[in-house]
Amino acid sequence: MLNQRVSNRRCWQNGGMSKSKRKRTPKAVLRLPDLEQSKSAVLNSLASQSSQRSYDHAIREFIEWYCSEPRLAFNKTVVTGYPHLS
Repeated sequence: MLNQRVSNRRCWQNGGMSKSKRKRTPKAVLRLPDLEQSKSAVLNSLASQSSQRSYDHAIREFIEWYCSEPRLAFNKTVVTGYPHLS
């Protein structure tokens, strides 16, 4: 029991994880569940129903375009290549 308390205290003092475990490499290719989770986060942050509908429509179109062909990565170049941004 005492060892568990000491271990928890160290974990708290170290911020919960070692530095090597904190860094996560971003995913190179996003899949539909990743995009749906991001979409939900964005829509839940909007208070206006009208904004939610508009953003939902735009995000659905983007996801459809992104998933329509194989992509090597999800990055600025891919996003700026989206035809509706031109």
